[in-house]
Amino acid sequence: GPGGAERLLLSLARVMDRSRLSFRAAYLLPHKDHLVPDLAAAGVDAACLGVTSEWDLRWAVRLRELVCDHDVDIVHFHAPYPASVGRPLLRSLGRRRPAIVYTEHNAWNGYGRVTRWANAVTYPLDDARMAVSADALESIPRLLRGQTEVVVHGVDLDAVGSYGARRAAARAALGVGEATVLVGTVANLRHHKDYPTLLGAA
Repeated sequence: GPGGAERLLLSLARVMDRSRLSFRAAYLLPHKDHLVPDLAAAGVDAACLGVTSEWDLRWAVRLRELVCDHDVDIVHFHAPYPASVGRPLLRSLGRRRPAIVYTEHNAWNGYGRVTRWANAVTYPLDDARMAVSADALESIPRLLRGQTEVVVHGVDLDAVGSYGARRAAARAALGVGEATVLVGTVANLRHHKDYPTLLGAA
């Protein structure tokens, strides 16, 4: 789906050094293909693991086949559920296994109880781990956060700068005058995004 972690993956795909590395993306559900065309435009093939429910663990078998068929060196997980299933599965490959990398995109209190437990049990199986912010790092249980590094991701300044040319048209479409202060946020409509605090600050 077109969430923050997925957008981050796309922005990374656009700037990676293709002379040193090749990339392939995998996703579980066929209807979560929103960014597949954008990934293709960035030169990244995306493989659907072809299940109709994320709880259908055949996706994990297909991931293992994908890793073996393409001789993958590194698997980078971006969500706790696939990571908690994929870590032990990939470790079972023994000496042929890829390095396992995980990025923590959210605070742990946003995960369901089972997801938190599975993530915690399999966390030590990572070879490298990152958190996207100090808050995400602090949410990890203290005994597990030791080898997690905060990596603040960069912004494509040229792309962001190009939005300025569309500013007047966007404000006009919203019926907002030039002198009016406009505050916005782009995120999922979920409790843990804490919109009351944003509105209070605004």
